[in-house]
Amino acid sequence: MSPWGTGEIRVEISYTFAASYLLAWDSCPAAIKREFRSNPDTQVSVPDVIDGAMIAMDTVLVEMMKARMPELNRKILYLRSVFSECEPDLPMLIRAVRPLAGSRITGGIDFQVQPLHDLAFVTRNAPISG
Repeated sequence: MSPWGTGEIRVEISYTFAASYLLAWDSCPAAIKREFRSNPDTQVSVPDVIDGAMIAMDTVLVEMMKARMPELNRKILYLRSVFSECEPDLPMLIRAVRPLAGSRITGGIDFQVQPLHDLAFVTRNAPISG
Protein backbone atom coordinates (compact mmCIF):
# COMPACT_ATOMS: atom_id res chain seq x y z
CA MET A 1 0.00 0.00 0.00
CA SER A 2 1.25 3.47 -0.85
CA PRO A 3 2.25 5.73 2.08
CA TRP A 4 0.66 8.73 0.29
CA GLY A 5 -2.55 9.93 1.87
CA THR A 6 -2.27 7.65 4.92
CA GLY A 7 -1.30 10.45 7.29
CA GLU A 8 1.63 8.36 8.45
CA ILE A 9 4.86 10.30 9.01
CA ARG A 10 7.80 8.44 7.50
CA VAL A 11 10.61 10.96 7.89
CA GLU A 12 10.88 14.29 9.62
CA ILE A 13 13.09 16.86 7.97
CA SER A 14 14.08 20.13 9.56
CA TYR A 15 15.89 22.86 7.69
CA THR A 16 16.62 26.41 8.76
CA PHE A 17 18.49 29.24 7.11
CA ALA A 18 19.31 32.86 7.84
CA ALA A 19 16.80 35.44 6.61
CA SER A 20 19.73 37.18 4.91
CA TYR A 21 19.51 34.53 2.15
CA LEU A 22 15.99 35.75 1.35
CA LEU A 23 17.01 39.40 1.57
CA ALA A 24 19.84 38.81 -0.93
CA TRP A 25 17.35 37.43 -3.47
CA ASP A 26 16.68 39.96 -6.28
CA SER A 27 12.96 39.17 -6.25
CA CYS A 28 12.55 39.19 -2.47
CA PRO A 29 8.99 40.40 -1.67
CA ALA A 30 8.64 43.72 0.15
CA ALA A 31 6.82 42.06 3.07
CA ILE A 32 9.83 39.79 3.69
CA LYS A 33 12.20 42.76 3.47
CA ARG A 34 10.13 44.70 6.02
CA GLU A 35 9.99 41.76 8.40
CA PHE A 36 13.67 40.77 8.34
CA ARG A 37 15.66 43.85 7.27
CA SER A 38 16.45 44.81 10.88
CA ASN A 39 17.30 41.19 11.86
CA PRO A 40 18.91 39.46 8.86
CA ASP A 41 20.43 36.78 11.12
CA THR A 42 16.99 35.49 12.15
CA GLN A 43 16.75 31.76 11.50
CA VAL A 44 13.85 30.84 9.22
CA SER A 45 12.42 27.34 9.67
CA VAL A 46 11.29 25.76 6.41
CA PRO A 47 8.68 23.51 8.12
CA ASP A 48 7.20 26.61 9.82
CA VAL A 49 7.05 28.42 6.47
CA ILE A 50 5.30 25.42 4.89
CA ASP A 51 2.84 25.19 7.79
CA GLY A 52 2.04 28.90 7.39
CA ALA A 53 1.52 28.49 3.66
CA MET A 54 -0.84 25.55 4.20
CA ILE A 55 -2.87 27.54 6.74
CA ALA A 56 -3.08 30.42 4.26
CA MET A 57 -4.22 28.07 1.49
CA ASP A 58 -6.92 26.68 3.77
CA THR A 59 -8.15 30.23 4.39
CA VAL A 60 -8.17 30.97 0.66
CA LEU A 61 -10.09 27.75 -0.03
CA VAL A 62 -12.74 28.59 2.56
CA GLU A 63 -13.18 32.13 1.17
CA MET A 64 -13.46 30.81 -2.39
CA MET A 65 -16.07 28.34 -1.24
CA LYS A 66 -18.11 31.06 0.45
CA ALA A 67 -18.21 33.03 -2.81
CA ARG A 68 -19.44 30.08 -4.88
CA MET A 69 -21.03 27.98 -2.18
CA PRO A 70 -24.22 26.60 -3.83
CA GLU A 71 -22.49 25.49 -7.03
CA LEU A 72 -19.36 24.29 -5.27
CA ASN A 73 -21.39 22.50 -2.61
CA ARG A 74 -23.17 20.40 -5.25
CA LYS A 75 -19.96 19.56 -7.07
CA ILE A 76 -18.02 18.57 -3.95
CA LEU A 77 -20.87 16.35 -2.76
CA TYR A 78 -20.87 14.67 -6.17
CA LEU A 79 -17.09 14.22 -6.07
CA ARG A 80 -17.33 12.71 -2.58
CA SER A 81 -19.64 10.02 -3.92
CA VAL A 82 -17.24 9.31 -6.80
CA PHE A 83 -14.26 9.13 -4.43
CA SER A 84 -16.13 6.85 -2.02
CA GLU A 85 -16.94 4.42 -4.84
CA CYS A 86 -13.23 4.16 -5.66
CA GLU A 87 -11.92 3.73 -2.10
CA PRO A 88 -9.29 2.83 -1.09
CA ASP A 89 -7.93 4.00 -4.46
CA LEU A 90 -8.31 7.39 -6.10
CA PRO A 91 -10.56 7.95 -9.10
CA MET A 92 -8.78 8.48 -12.39
CA LEU A 93 -9.49 10.58 -15.41
CA ILE A 94 -8.99 8.54 -18.57
CA ARG A 95 -8.59 10.34 -21.88
CA ALA A 96 -8.71 8.69 -25.26
CA VAL A 97 -6.52 10.61 -27.68
CA ARG A 98 -5.33 10.02 -31.16
CA PRO A 99 -1.66 9.05 -31.21
CA LEU A 100 0.82 11.58 -32.53
CA ALA A 101 2.34 10.89 -35.91
CA GLY A 102 5.43 8.74 -35.48
CA SER A 103 4.42 7.43 -32.06
CA ARG A 104 4.71 3.79 -31.03
CA ILE A 105 0.92 3.44 -31.16
CA THR A 106 -0.36 2.93 -34.70
CA GLY A 107 -3.91 2.80 -35.95
CA GLY A 108 -5.49 2.98 -32.52
CA ILE A 109 -6.23 5.19 -29.60
CA ASP A 110 -3.83 6.15 -26.86
CA PHE A 111 -5.35 6.11 -23.37
CA GLN A 112 -3.90 8.60 -20.92
CA VAL A 113 -4.64 8.03 -17.22
CA GLN A 114 -4.48 10.83 -14.63
CA PRO A 115 -5.16 10.05 -10.93
CA LEU A 116 -7.15 12.85 -9.27
CA HIS A 117 -4.71 13.45 -6.39
CA ASP A 118 -5.33 17.19 -6.26
CA LEU A 119 -9.08 16.79 -5.69
CA ALA A 120 -8.70 14.26 -2.87
CA PHE A 121 -7.83 16.91 -0.26
CA VAL A 122 -10.73 19.17 -1.25
CA THR A 123 -13.33 16.41 -1.31
CA ARG A 124 -12.25 15.03 2.06
CA ASN A 125 -11.72 18.31 3.92
CA ALA A 126 -14.17 20.83 2.50
CA PRO A 127 -16.46 22.10 5.27
CA ILE A 128 -19.59 20.88 3.51
CA SER A 129 -22.15 18.45 4.82
CA GLY A 130 -24.79 16.61 2.94
